[in-house]
Amino acid sequence: MTRFALTVIRHGETRLNKEKIIQGQGIDEPLSETGFKQAAAAGIFLKDVKFTHVFSSDLKRTKQTVHGILEKNKFCKDVTVEYDSRLRERKYGAAEGRPLSELRAMAKAVGEECPAFTPPGGETLDQLKMRGKDFFEFLCQLILKEASQNEQFSQDSPSSCLESSLAEIFPLGKNCASTFNSDSGAPGLAASVLVVSHGAYMRSLLDYFLTDLKCSFPATLSRSELTSVSPNTGMTVFILNFEKGGKGKPTAQCVCVNLQGHLAGRRPAPWVHTPHHPSHGHRVSSGNGIILAFYKRTQHRSILTSHFLCVSWGSIVVCTDPVTSLTTVFCRINTLRFISLFSHQWMFWFIQHFLNRNSASGSGLVLCWRKRASPV
Repeated sequence: MTRFALTVIRHGETRLNKEKIIQGQGIDEPLSETGFKQAAAAGIFLKDVKFTHVFSSDLKRTKQTVHGILEKNKFCKDVTVEYDSRLRERKYGAAEGRPLSELRAMAKAVGEECPAFTPPGGETLDQLKMRGKDFFEFLCQLILKEASQNEQFSQDSPSSCLESSLAEIFPLGKNCASTFNSDSGAPGLAASVLVVSHGAYMRSLLDYFLTDLKCSFPATLSRSELTSVSPNTGMTVFILNFEKGGKGKPTAQCVCVNLQGHLAGRRPAPWVHTPHHPSHGHRVSSGNGIILAFYKRTQHRSILTSHFLCVSWGSIVVCTDPVTSLTTVFCRINTLRFISLFSHQWMFWFIQHFLNRNSASGSGLVLCWRKRASPV
């Protein structure tokens, strides 16, 4: 079996992104100041991941993004970036340089909806999908060829390091799935590939993985979330598995979709996946402490859910932070109040009581588990 990881990242923000102007392939806009900061944040987030192969669209905004990412990486400063036109954004023809609202109006005028509508001189969704498929098949053949020339990977080889570094970086949560399992008996990763591309291209690639490869996605993701456009520098990660001989289509599993926690300005701790994690429906082990944090339901909620292993029920978000101090993790959140609990029955009574009293107040409740040698 040959396995490799594929990390796909959208470019950073441009001025036209912010103004909702369609760029496509014909408008080669550079990153804005915000876009450069996003690329640097993505690089810091991925600084401990050793990418064996790096590819990028040959448009300016992706070139600048991949440079910003690799500049922060501990291992990839000297890596050669392969710029490939197959990774370009969808071609929007006559709509390029125009506001998104005009594209929607053009589609409405002929009784169609975006993104299925193809403007004059533009690229159809099928053409975009075939372009993505062509690049993906090229990539698979490249990895298989290189893997066949190397010795058999073992759990002590660098391939295992590739996998463990990814497992420490990408958390589990609503947008993530548990894929990195050192106890699975599977061989280590033969390669870790970074691809920097564009929003419509990434959405098309997700569709290809979903419909053609029957990729396994996190069960909590809805269809609309899978078809939404990635935010700037949003990250989607796949693990591809080829059976011995490398013939036929690979099996694919998605680790996360459009991850954007790095944009909050903090790099998450190395996450520890345990069988007692609440996402599995199990009780928290008695050796874990339970801490409640109150906060107003504002933009902070997205920051919290991006940085923890979490499961949510309405206004309740269940998170785990097994390594980092909670006071450090929540340092940017105001009006915090912590309470230590040791009774599961009392805890769930408290949740119900809290929701009854605060359902109309706009407050939220976060339950945070962390591994501790002694009670909180």
